[in-house]
Amino acid sequence: GQEILKQFQLMDAMTREVLAFARGDSQVLVRKVYLHRFLADVREHLNKEFEGKSITLQMETPYQGLAWFDEIKIRRVISNLSTNAARAMPEGGTFTVSCQKVDETLQLSFGDTGTGIPPEMEGRLFDLFATSGRAGGTGLGLAIVKKIVTEHNGTVTYETEAGAGTTFTIALPFPPPTDEEDPWD
Repeated sequence: GQEILKQFQLMDAMTREVLAFARGDSQVLVRKVYLHRFLADVREHLNKEFEGKSITLQMETPYQGLAWFDEIKIRRVISNLSTNAARAMPEGGTFTVSCQKVDETLQLSFGDTGTGIPPEMEGRLFDLFATSGRAGGTGLGLAIVKKIVTEHNGTVTYETEAGAGTTFTIALPFPPPTDEEDPWD
């Protein structure tokens, strides 16, 4: 029953998040994250999510050290991106998660081998409720992704190719900006 409970908690959290999103609340709790543990959780979650969908999960994670972000929020980002990816690959395909340290940023990227983003969606991809009329999509997914990443002072970009797939790259600052003055200055 533990799994079901977890699902309910997740749904409850998602409902609250949509409401909070509508109200414009934001509380990002940036904490130290041990990536090897976080990525193992992500792998487990995605394997469950893709069960029975002939989607292969690939993890390319050369960097597995420390990072700083809100784990619950970043999990939500990954969940939204993987749900979109699965929808873009109805016949199956590959979902690639990569994690590396680039200069002073942690780069997480998520690629699918799906249909690509329709040209008419480009440019307004992250707009609230932008949806290409896909069944079951609220379109809130990418707007939430963008909002969470922005709250982390990060950036989100994407590359897409018709028929070849889409890759979203999230860059988070490393380490986090601190509010307090450096006492050793």
